[in-house]
Amino acid sequence: TVSGPATAPVGGDVEYRVRVANDDRVPVAQVALELTLPEDFTVVATDPAPEDAKRLRWTIGALDARAERTIVIRGRLFGEPGTATRAEAVVIYRPANFNSDFQTLTQATTTLDASPLTIAITGPSESVPGTPEMYTVTYVNTGVTTTPPLVLMVDAPASFALTTSIPERPRREEL
Repeated sequence: TVSGPATAPVGGDVEYRVRVANDDRVPVAQVALELTLPEDFTVVATDPAPEDAKRLRWTIGALDARAERTIVIRGRLFGEPGTATRAEAVVIYRPANFNSDFQTLTQATTTLDASPLTIAITGPSESVPGTPEMYTVTYVNTGVTTTPPLVLMVDAPASFALTTSIPERPRREEL
């Protein structure tokens, strides 16, 4: 089974637990796990580490009757608020008394809560051409974790000329 939070804040810490269990009376051999995480999930840590970190693949090997293993993946989930994302695990195994492999698929869905970032722009609603105006952009992180570095992109009309900004823009070619 894959377990994880039903909801998570955008950019918040998320932990997925994958439980691989042999609930049968017969041992299984050649157990492997492949995990597919949401596209906007950034892995911070895994326990244990996967053999193939790029494909997130673990070779568990033999699993005795009534035995289980748990794999924990911690990271941060980003994306559009309200979006449902899915962590999917495929377990490939071969029962001791069979000559072919079987697969089991399980998944957990996490829906992204509202963004912990709020942004507000204040300034005049109208201006006279050629008259300098001041606009203030305020952003606040209401979340519990530090956000990664952010870039503020302003979609201004072509006739808008920026004269100064605090803090200064790192790239002059972009507004």
